[in-house]
Amino acid sequence: MRFSLNKLIYSTLIFISSYVPFYSCGSTKTEKHPFFCGLELSIYQVKYPSPVIPGSIFEITGTGFEYDCASIEVHFSGNINGNFVDFPVIPQTVTLNTITITAEPEFIASFPFGRFSGSIVVQLKIEQNVIAQTSYNVTFDISGELEPGISRASPQDVTLNSRVAVEGYGLIFGDEGTTWAILDGTFSPESRPSFTVSGARVAIQPIENDDRTRGFFEFSPSIAGIIPGEFTGTLKLSNQHKSGTVLESPSISVFFRLGQSFITNISPSKTTIGGIINIEGAGFIGATQEETMTFLLEGVAYPHDGAQIEVQSKEIIGRYIDGGHVAYDIIPVRQENSLVAADFGFSRGSFSGTVTPVLEFRGERIEGIPSPVEFELGPVKQVVYVYFSDNFSRTLRYLGMRAVDIYVKQAIIDKMKRTYSGINVEFRDKQPEDYYPGGYAIVEISGPDPNGKGLFGYDNTPGKDVWNLRLHDRIGGVNAETQADGYPGYGGIFIDSVLCWSNDRPEEIVCPEGFEPSGLFDLVFDPLRKKEVTAGEYPNGPDLTRTSQIAEAIRVLGNIIGDTAAHELGHSLGLAHPFGPPDLVHHEPPGPGCLMDAGAYRPFEERAELNGAPPGSWCDDELPYLQMILPVE
Repeated sequence: MRFSLNKLIYSTLIFISSYVPFYSCGSTKTEKHPFFCGLELSIYQVKYPSPVIPGSIFEITGTGFEYDCASIEVHFSGNINGNFVDFPVIPQTVTLNTITITAEPEFIASFPFGRFSGSIVVQLKIEQNVIAQTSYNVTFDISGELEPGISRASPQDVTLNSRVAVEGYGLIFGDEGTTWAILDGTFSPESRPSFTVSGARVAIQPIENDDRTRGFFEFSPSIAGIIPGEFTGTLKLSNQHKSGTVLESPSISVFFRLGQSFITNISPSKTTIGGIINIEGAGFIGATQEETMTFLLEGVAYPHDGAQIEVQSKEIIGRYIDGGHVAYDIIPVRQENSLVAADFGFSRGSFSGTVTPVLEFRGERIEGIPSPVEFELGPVKQVVYVYFSDNFSRTLRYLGMRAVDIYVKQAIIDKMKRTYSGINVEFRDKQPEDYYPGGYAIVEISGPDPNGKGLFGYDNTPGKDVWNLRLHDRIGGVNAETQADGYPGYGGIFIDSVLCWSNDRPEEIVCPEGFEPSGLFDLVFDPLRKKEVTAGEYPNGPDLTRTSQIAEAIRVLGNIIGDTAAHELGHSLGLAHPFGPPDLVHHEPPGPGCLMDAGAYRPFEERAELNGAPPGSWCDDELPYLQMILPVE
């Protein structure tokens, strides 16, 4: 959500109402409305720098910022320099848990400098009626610009792009402008003549976004190059405000000793193609286009199904993270009907030898300290990130199950794990950090079908991926390629559609034409739809009958959604009939209990695992195919 104002007075109101407490622990008062929208409205943390200047960012963290069912307005009510004020504002950005507002320059210009003391009020409105609100005590100062000061910079022993901590005051960040560290002096490289460093500038970055007294700069190659040596000179700070105003601090004397680049750790020692090997150490470069860093491998590679390979002077390239971290992506490339690691030519195997950082900057090239290294690539694995959108939890309200959404999510993933047992597929509910984006798939589980067809799920990935040559398929979002082919463009798992099984489904639920509901669905879910689950009822609620009803609803819903997700993922992996025609995507002819049958042939009892019905499973050549392309060790 964004706002734009033309009148100066209204911009003043927005500025004032946008200010929120810095880690304030004041009392919170919440007023509730019977309608579910806003019932969870609360503020539990607010961050901002002080004093506030143009460009300062305020972040309100809490719950129940239901921007999709109500408009959100922030009021600032209190005293400014002894005068009472109460001003409204529409926040700049909103998520369910965060409100963010930036103090624009015109707000500051139209507002007297000084101290505000009062409370911030977040309101949810429907047609100008306040349905819920919560308030929080705040106090802050307002200023137009800041003069920096520096008292200390440490440590003295540094490596390239290592952090030098700065202590002082008046630091500015982000939209406020930039605080620069300016160094002047002499650098004496090892075994080379000394040279003058004049006006070397590096940006100060915040340690905490709300702390103006502490920051750091990285000892960049732009200061004195990449050759180890010693710097003796002065350091001062310069605040360059967005308005163009520049204010500087007095200088302090500094000394830095620049050391060699080296590696301290490589992890994990075992991964698979698509995975990330983290290289840790010091003195890494690559933050700018002028900085190049590679890693020199010397040793022996051992393919799983082949003769060993001598590796001599092979340079690999990683992704620069910071001066102490580089990520090396095991990038897969196609080799006939399989994927192999681009730098090694095999999908499974190991390497043993040494690795040396190699640095290049402005015509200079040096090597760091060699380190021993061993790592292994295991059999190809399909990592799947199961992403639950905001709509997922909201849809659970239809079933009275929002309070147990974490248990439903786990039940869904557990069902997918059971379905893919014995196949090298790993399901996660958090975005992978140990696989690069091209190394894992995404299955998105959300609310309504955006295609407007009432589908339970849809694999919108482009084409039948026999041999699973795309590890990065996304079942979700919109895919223009599938739209161009005349198929629905929006993919994912759509849990609104499970209500099609109900004889009492909400009017707004879209279902496939001719879809027949099941009385078993209502038998399981009616107790919760008639009386929504509340906190404390599960898993250790006082009413055992009620707890049992909730547990069964979680199990059944997890099975239904997990079954659909497993089916759509099967399409992404090349099913059904992987070696049949490319347009043959369902199991034919339909068979009892076949997971990859078309939806019309898959009864509710099978999906839900009710009345003794076995779960959907792999049929014909599906399991051998999956175990061939994704073998477990």
